Amino acid sequence: MRKRLLVIAFLLALSLFAFSATAVEFDVELNPTQASTRIGESANYTLTLSHDSPNTESFDIYSPDVEWDITTSIPRPIFVNPGEEKSVRLFVRPLYATPGYYAFALHVRHSASGALARKTITIGVQPKNYVPGQYAPAVRLYPSVSPIDPREPAVITINVTNANRRDLKNVTFKVRSNLLNTEAVIDLAGLEKRQLVFPIRIPARTAPQSDRLHVTAIVMDGDEIIPFDAEPFDFEVVEYGEITSTVQEERSFLKRTWTYTLTNTGNAPKQTEFKLRSPFFQGWFTTTEPSARKVDLDSGNYDAWDISLGVGESTQVRVVTNYRPLLIVFLVFSIAVAAYYTFRSPLVVRKSAVVIAAREGGMSELKVLIEVSNRSSRPVKEVVVLDKVPHIATVVRDFEVGTIRPTKITHDQHKGTLLKWTLDELDSGEERVITYRIQSKLSILGQMRLPVAVTKCVTKSGERRTKSNISQIGFGQ
Repeated sequence: MRKRLLVIAFLLALSLFAFSATAVEFDVELNPTQASTRIGESANYTLTLSHDSPNTESFDIYSPDVEWDITTSIPRPIFVNPGEEKSVRLFVRPLYATPGYYAFALHVRHSASGALARKTITIGVQPKNYVPGQYAPAVRLYPSVSPIDPREPAVITINVTNANRRDLKNVTFKVRSNLLNTEAVIDLAGLEKRQLVFPIRIPARTAPQSDRLHVTAIVMDGDEIIPFDAEPFDFEVVEYGEITSTVQEERSFLKRTWTYTLTNTGNAPKQTEFKLRSPFFQGWFTTTEPSARKVDLDSGNYDAWDISLGVGESTQVRVVTNYRPLLIVFLVFSIAVAAYYTFRSPLVVRKSAVVIAAREGGMSELKVLIEVSNRSSRPVKEVVVLDKVPHIATVVRDFEVGTIRPTKITHDQHKGTLLKWTLDELDSGEERVITYRIQSKLSILGQMRLPVAVTKCVTKSGERRTKSNISQIGFGQ
């Protein structure tokens, strides 16, 4: 129980201490608020601190601006007793500032609570050889430049202010960056404000990049050179351009050639997909160089190429559509058809047979029909029809009335019986039917094949022979 009371008492004391720390009010006085110094020297100020705390409090003194070196006459942090007004001498030395007048923040921070008081210090920075009673040169520079398109003229704008009443002669303004280098010399009247405009142009092929602009005003003060630098200004060189295409077309008989020239007109490497419409039928007769890949889109079929070009580079795509092979195929086909109709026999021969008698369950007598027709548009003269009868059968020489009789019947030991008919003329579209009968020496059961019949005729291109089909007849199956 006693330990618990001690802990509670400790926490209450800690809370009271924290409350007392956060509740501290303190005053800060700066005297003078404005002072002057030369480059490399320090300006002196007096800072007075007081507070309402019953305890001794500590304070830290600093500036967030790194261009100034601030030191104190006593070590920091500064301890201030209850009811005391402590004065501390401040020494402010410019580190990077050029001649002119400046204002910056001074922070006084209560160490325990972190409470912050801010004061503004105004300081005039004079040249090393500054003569009292004479205005020191003080030039303010505020440059600006818009993003630069290398194809277009651009301008650098510098707002210049002469911060003193002293006239400045022959002030040199230098403009420098990785890409830019220009300068101008002008006079500035006392307290004059002026806008300087520097027209600039960089090469059109300049690559897109970031650059930093440095602007310096140089003033001659007697034998001393005093530079005034502006805050560096960052700007961009923008990317522009694209891959453009031009086409040259060549036409010849059933052949067209397109030569597409692709050029990178920009200031940076570029990639693109180059597409050309490729209709289905035309695609069969089209070749490309380099080879294309096929792309199917909702709008149709395309030939596509992946193009990568450096700055100023060009490449070519060649597309050839050639219908000449189609013409050659058509001509060959036409010639073949014409040759077929020109050199084919004008006669058509069909041979068939029917059984007209049977013996002992097999065929014993057949009737053979040979149909000869003229399919040409002209009469055909001196038509000869030849047919052959196998050894197993003989020709019945009793020909029916009205049939065309053979002009010759010859028996050959190896070939069988040969029959020959001679027709003086067949008109266009006329058909003649030749019939004759054969008797088998034995009864034939099953299939029997008859030799083909042959016709001969003489045309303007010479003798033409035509064979009939193979006639096959069956019986008893």
